[in-house]
Amino acid sequence: MEAVRHSLDSISTAAQPTVERRRALVIIGGGMAAIRLLEELDRYDDVSYDVTVFGDERHFGYNRIQLSPVLAGEKHSDELALKSEAWYQQQAIRVLSGASHKIVAINRAARCVTTAEGAVYRYDRLVIASGSRPALPPWFRKVQHDPAMMVFRSLDDVEQMQHFAANMVAFDTQRAGSVSAVVVGAGLLGLEAAYGLNKLGFDVTVVNRASTILNRQLDRAAAGLLQDTLEHSGIQFALGADISTVELGPCGKTSQTVKTIDMADGRLLTADLVVVTIGITPNDELGEACGLQTSRGITVNDCMQTSDPAIYAIGECVSHRRTSFGMVAPLYEQARVCANHLGELGYDFFIQKPLSARLKISGINLFSMGDIAENAAPGEVQRHDMVLSIPRLGVYKRLILANGKLVGVVLYGDVRDAGWYQSLIESGSSVDAYGDALLHGQRFLAAA
Repeated sequence: MEAVRHSLDSISTAAQPTVERRRALVIIGGGMAAIRLLEELDRYDDVSYDVTVFGDERHFGYNRIQLSPVLAGEKHSDELALKSEAWYQQQAIRVLSGASHKIVAINRAARCVTTAEGAVYRYDRLVIASGSRPALPPWFRKVQHDPAMMVFRSLDDVEQMQHFAANMVAFDTQRAGSVSAVVVGAGLLGLEAAYGLNKLGFDVTVVNRASTILNRQLDRAAAGLLQDTLEHSGIQFALGADISTVELGPCGKTSQTVKTIDMADGRLLTADLVVVTIGITPNDELGEACGLQTSRGITVNDCMQTSDPAIYAIGECVSHRRTSFGMVAPLYEQARVCANHLGELGYDFFIQKPLSARLKISGINLFSMGDIAENAAPGEVQRHDMVLSIPRLGVYKRLILANGKLVGVVLYGDVRDAGWYQSLIESGSSVDAYGDALLHGQRFLAAA
């Protein structure tokens, strides 16, 4: 009888379902790439994780590409949130943000991460989306303790500039002259910072090492039109200028300082505020410290997987085929591919595509994409340009073709066909059949 009871107990125990532990997914970073990854993961209902996201910024999960409208006062910072708190709760996503929750170490052997306050969290899968930080010139480090030496990268930076502007406007009533700012760098961020500061009431001068603005995104003709437009709005430019030193000096009876900016060619500028926007540096220190392969970013394969199979990386912190990324489109594509593999489908892979650029300044229509070099490299495939230029209307179009395909485009003033040209570049399809009419756009061809 005892033997029968023992047998029944064994059967009863075996029949009880075992509860599987949900795997822990930890995401380091609360930027746009991380939030897009969360959105993409929502597609994979069959694979579930306990998700914890760590962000070290005071503001979590916001649209970074809309910083310039906030700086200019055209948007409010509350409008930048990518998701509401309710959305994270509905998705059962634990969000831990702020300086105390910054991840300071990864233990690959124990599969855990450690925060700045010493808390330890285990993971089964880890995604590093730690983003990037502003690149800084050597002279900046000597004066960065000054509160009026700033960068333009985060919502905190924007709020700091707005607070500085408010204080300087009050101070400006006590002295002669206007409040001035120098923006170092004439890339997309630099011009957007200059526009925002100009709207705040600063006299702005943009200093750029290259002889044209947006020299990576525009050719000389389009850059000239853009510069004319910005100069008419009150922004000045010092081009072909390299800063050698910045000296701090007392200003009036306040704690504010006026900066004296020495150029390598002998030119001098003075400014109440200096903002540096010369590029970004991938935040790959966590990966390097825990032994992941790095090369100007955390090295990933086409699946967004690092040298540790349990760890993925996406966004501005990665290096894919020796390339790093600062535009949003490839970051979103990386998030989609990463989600595909975390969702255990594993058939997708990341392909680098030609990048497009737009300037987020009200009233300026600009688009560029692909290979827009004005001079072909030696041995390069023969290319030819199609150009439409109407300076008095502020319209400029340049299409670059090679082997019967559209490989680059620059549009200024009229960007209605930007999406169509982008699809032609991405598809690599022949455009021979369009002939010269290609320059006039999709609507013209449809009407013809």
